[in-house]
Order: sequence, then C-alpha cells, then structure tokens
Amino acid sequence: MNYLTEEKIREIEDELTKIIVKQYDLSTEYLLFNNTNFFTYLDTANPSTLGKLGKSKQKRSDLKIIGLSMMVSPENNIPLFHETYSGNRNDAKRFSEVIVSLKKRYKQIQRGNKRITLVFDKGNNNEDNIEELLNEEPCSFHFVGGLRLSQCADLLDIPKEEYIPLDGECFKGATAYRTTRNMYKKETSVVITYNPELFKEQLEGVMNNTEKCKVKMFELQESLAARADGKVTKGKKPTIDSITKRISGILSSQHMKEVFDYTVSTSKNGLLRVTYSLNNEKLEDVKYKIQKNLDFSSITVRYSLFNLCLQNSLLKIFIQEAVLFQTYLPEQKNR
Repeated sequence: MNYLTEEKIREIEDELTKIIVKQYDLSTEYLLFNNTNFFTYLDTANPSTLGKLGKSKQKRSDLKIIGLSMMVSPENNIPLFHETYSGNRNDAKRFSEVIVSLKKRYKQIQRGNKRITLVFDKGNNNEDNIEELLNEEPCSFHFVGGLRLSQCADLLDIPKEEYIPLDGECFKGATAYRTTRNMYKKETSVVITYNPELFKEQLEGVMNNTEKCKVKMFELQESLAARADGKVTKGKKPTIDSITKRISGILSSQHMKEVFDYTVSTSKNGLLRVTYSLNNEKLEDVKYKIQKNLDFSSITVRYSLFNLCLQNSLLKIFIQEAVLFQTYLPEQKNR
C-alpha cells in the first residue's frame, strides 16, 4: 500500500476515466458536481487525517466522518472524478479547494475545445468560487447552480402568465421565467421555474412531516403531563433547556421550525409544560415558496439549463432529477 499514493490513485482514476469516456462515447460537455460525507467506524484515537468528528449527512455526530467530492456524467450518472477530504469541512470552502484540481483533471480527458458546464447546488456558492470557475487557468468552466429564493425574492411575485412552457415530455407542465441579474459580482442568467410534479412531491413531504411532528409534540406534551401527575417519577428530571433541545430535534425536518409555534414554560409549582400549534399562515407561505426553484448560470446567451435537483444516495451522489435542458429561451423583461 505504500506504493499506492494519492498521486498514483489519481493517475489510475484519470486513465480509467479516459478509457471509459472513449469506449462509451460519453459527453463531457456537462458534468454534475456535489460534496457529501459518510460516517465510518474509525476508532476515536485513530490518527487518520481524513476521519474527523462532525455531523454526517446521515445525522450521525458520534462517529468520524470522511468527505467526498464527485463529478459525474449526466449520462447514466457515471463517476468520473473524486476527491476525499476531512469530513468536517464546509461545502463552499471545500469547493474552493477542489476547483483547480478538478479543472486540471478534466483537461486530461477533454475532447476538442468544448467548454464544460459544471452543475452544482447552492451550498457551493460564494464570490470566490464563481470567480475561480470562470478563471481561464487552467481552463474556464461555465456553471449552473441553485440560488436561495430570498436572493431574488421579487421574482416570486411574477405572474404565472409570464412564464414560458418548457418543451419536452420530461417537463410535464413545467414553466420558466428567465431574466438576468448580477449575482456574486457577475452578470448571470437567472431562471425561476415552476414544476407541478416536483411541487406535488414536495408538498406531500411537507404535509407528512407536519403530521409526524404533531404526533411527536403531543407525545411530549403527554409525557410532561404524566410527570406532573406523578405517574412518571423515574429518569432525569426535564429542564427547559432539555425540552427545548428535544423540540428542536422533533422539528428538524425542513420547514418544520417555520410552521410550528411553541412555548416551553414553568408552572407555579415548578412543573414544565409545552404548548404548540401549527401556524397555518406560515404553512401557506411555505407552500407558496416550494412551488418554485431558482437557478443561475454564467450562460447568458441563447440557452439555459433547468431543473437541477441533486440528492444524496448510493455513494452519496445520486442525481434524483437532473434534466439538462438546452434550448433557446428568450429573455423576458428585466425586473
């Protein structure tokens, strides 16, 4: 194993990638990128520089984790490059460290002079990363990335009548509105999309999570009532801090902290109680927000790429829905 250095592993991977791309005629014009991490069973005293304590994507914070960066092809999601790193690193910071390395490695398999478009999620966004992607050394990347809706909140108010239907069976009624905005000090295309199929799935997830949270909050209420009535006397006595932490865990799923109101208080006799309610007004706000997705791109002429949704799965990089849509979409009125 002493002969199998990191440099040798990269050389082997690069040679395999060249063969795979040539043998199966894979397009490398667009590549998908993501960072993730996975937990290990490394002993706490293990001197490994890769394994570090941190919160894994599988919600484990008690085990050492290792980070993984991957670039895959949109065709059959074939991994082409990977880098491992200490798992407790921030995604955006890690992306800045790996961009140049990925560019150099991509250049080894580049066919012709086509300019690659790298697709990534919003967790990798910052001004330095966008600058480095567009840097001509060792080669320049186009990019398509996600944005937080709050970054272009005014686009949420654009009437659906101004959206353009997206052609193709795979879009199933999806529509989009395109404009340009200065994002991270660069002129970019910004596209807000409405996908009824995706909205249906997301809404179902939100409503399922609200029901689960209701049940768990009720159970917590009942357990505190049982202790107050003397039915439960064993175990560690709950405190405001411990109950607040428990509620935070119950409401850890996306949007749940937004839609539930709660209070943890102490009665005159010193007993704890919890009150909670589902805030229907905030729930409607969440329903409104999840209808739409916001993407931005360095590609400002003739076409854009849409509906890029990355999700962790096997090998922690699985493209759940990555529709690379290349077409002419006229720019609507700049707002």
